[in-house]
Amino acid sequence: MQAHYDEALRVNRGVVELARSVGSRRYEVVASTQLAHTLRMLGRRAEALAAVERAWQIVEDIGAHGFAGPMVLAEWAACSERPDERESLLARGHALLERGALAHTHLWFLAEAIVLRLDEGRPDDAERLADELQRWSMAGSVVWVEHHVQAGRALAQWSRGDRSAELRQRIARLHARAGELAYGEIQARLGAALAAA
Repeated sequence: MQAHYDEALRVNRGVVELARSVGSRRYEVVASTQLAHTLRMLGRRAEALAAVERAWQIVEDIGAHGFAGPMVLAEWAACSERPDERESLLARGHALLERGALAHTHLWFLAEAIVLRLDEGRPDDAERLADELQRWSMAGSVVWVEHHVQAGRALAQWSRGDRSAELRQRIARLHARAGELAYGEIQARLGAALAAA
């Protein structure tokens, strides 16, 4: 999340190997999903796709759908270059959330889905997902969640063409706060909007 991808790649590869060496398949799922994210952000999409598909196979093998299934599906959707597949994967992830999943899985899925919808140029969907993330029971007490909600809403408004001084100021505040909190990924997105202004 800090966007230190070279360092994250080394760490995540080590965690995958550690999880395998001790037979912790649940944490291999989480580590493999983080590894896929890191590889994708480094532009290594084929490797990312292989890592996330392996993570999903483990989810299926051990029945970890409520533990990490939506997280894996969100990353798989982000790795996919096929719009129909992305839609299917996000729908499956959302269905798993509705069936019941651990809190971290809700937060990760929704935050990733917001970014994916922004990348697709679908600000209304991004804003709807930000609203859903805001409604999550822990949202008000988790700084990371609140920041991603506000950033998602601001970037959705920007994506619709709003270039008002008020919105630019809000994005600038969110950008500065992301820097304070070391949220490098979202800071880069906010910075790109400011640069375009």
